[in-house]
Amino acid sequence: MPVFWEMIAFFAYFFLGARSLSLLIKKKWKFPRFTGKQIILSFLVIFLTGFFFFLILSELLICAVLFDIFLLAFVSGVVFFVQLPTVAAKRYIINKAKKKRQAIRDLIVIGITGSCGKTSTKEILYHFLSQKYKVLKTEANNNTEIGVAGAVLKKLNKNHQVFVVEMGAYRKGEIKAICDIVKPKIGILTAINNQHLALFGSQENIIKAKFELIESLPKNGLAVLNWQNRLVKKGFKKKSGLRVVKIGKDIWAENINAKKESLSFKMVLGNGKSVNIKTKLAGRQNVENILLASAGALELGLGLREISKACLGIKDVGIKISKRDNFVVLDSSYSANQNGVMADLEYLNLYSGEKIIIMPSLIELGPISAEVHRKIGKKIGEICDLAIITTKDYFSEILKGAVGSGMEKENISYISDPGEIFKTINAIKKQKIILLEGRVPAKLKDYLLKKEYNN
Repeated sequence: MPVFWEMIAFFAYFFLGARSLSLLIKKKWKFPRFTGKQIILSFLVIFLTGFFFFLILSELLICAVLFDIFLLAFVSGVVFFVQLPTVAAKRYIINKAKKKRQAIRDLIVIGITGSCGKTSTKEILYHFLSQKYKVLKTEANNNTEIGVAGAVLKKLNKNHQVFVVEMGAYRKGEIKAICDIVKPKIGILTAINNQHLALFGSQENIIKAKFELIESLPKNGLAVLNWQNRLVKKGFKKKSGLRVVKIGKDIWAENINAKKESLSFKMVLGNGKSVNIKTKLAGRQNVENILLASAGALELGLGLREISKACLGIKDVGIKISKRDNFVVLDSSYSANQNGVMADLEYLNLYSGEKIIIMPSLIELGPISAEVHRKIGKKIGEICDLAIITTKDYFSEILKGAVGSGMEKENISYISDPGEIFKTINAIKKQKIILLEGRVPAKLKDYLLKKEYNN
């Protein structure tokens, strides 16, 4: 290689190395969470690529340049060959799960999907039905095709009478694939919004994907739809023989009273019957979740009084409240979407004291990202005294919205380091109400909830 090109290559790599070192020192590197599969893939790619070029070349610099040029091709090749046994294993697991499900003929399966509220609705419905039946539910956010198949194989047995299945999706066809495994008879559609818009490609695709659950129901099945959601109403198409319960029309709530640590309302049915509901759940958004779950419970024979009594015992659903000496933590860090953020901010507004929100920017919103973050910023500006955004993406849009609705610019910051966030909060001596929204750094939760921090 001519000396000139060697010098060019040397300085290019020197600059990239220096830049990487600078980011590392400034703690701006973002390290991925390595799974076992990722570690194996990374090792194979680096080893095989490097070994290949060292075999055929004697000049180190040429090898380095070619390594960069052909790295993508090698990564693709290694991933392809590693995926072959993975795909085969996945198909085996799914087919085995289908056979096991088919063998339990009397099992009633309830599928729950939606852009938000599906986990809370699942937990509430499980609590209701457990008063009368032997019930299995999918755990946490194990709502993918392989996750549901795993639950069928590991936990489902012939003693179970009801299986409550949360169904998630990142593209069309994934909810139908889950339905092909479990064969739901009842489908609950909680809501549709713009969550994962970048992955689906359009709002229309999101609507079609969520309605795969309803389309998979048998003719004698039941669809429970949140009729208060505009996109659910837009996407619904009548299906011959399918019964439909519409939340907001066939079952609705009156006299809603949302307090800091309780929620009460009157649940009314279309036939004129009603019952008073009281629960310790936090947040007005749980009214819809309870109504959706109640529709499923009524279908399986629970009475209104049984549901009302069961509501008193619901716990560990939605926002978790932790009290400390001079602050309260409202933990809603399970996930985040636009509807959830807005609802949690409304709940935060019930408290007195310094209201603080800590949250990352939302992801996978595609072309509407800027608009959504400005709206969230506007709501933050109306309610919060301090806002800390933990990721840089769209921080400027949140800032613009917050300042536009009256928040001082110095009261909203981008801080990614958990220690710095904790110091900023600790500097406020007044009583603080801290809302953790979305996937905030785990270390920050340790500092706030477990007091694992030394000044």
